[in-house]
Amino acid sequence: MQADRLNSQPLLGRNKARVFASIGFRAADAEELRVALLAAARNTEARFGIANSYGQGHIVDFGLVRPGRAGEDLPRLTSCYVL
Repeated sequence: MQADRLNSQPLLGRNKARVFASIGFRAADAEELRVALLAAARNTEARFGIANSYGQGHIVDFGLVRPGRAGEDLPRLTSCYVL
């Protein structure tokens, strides 16, 4: 996960940045998000998603807590599509 993917300014990637921002992740949180996504990929069983011209997609379902918000009952990221 690169900090630029959490930047809402560039044309490419800004929609993902808006989704992450809506649940509390900003560019300054890029490392925390990267660690959480890598841990989920390592510790959660993946299933096949859609294959396209970019390759085979995979789906990993996991819980994600907003930065500094552990224990609060807040909206959660339910899907993250990395293309």
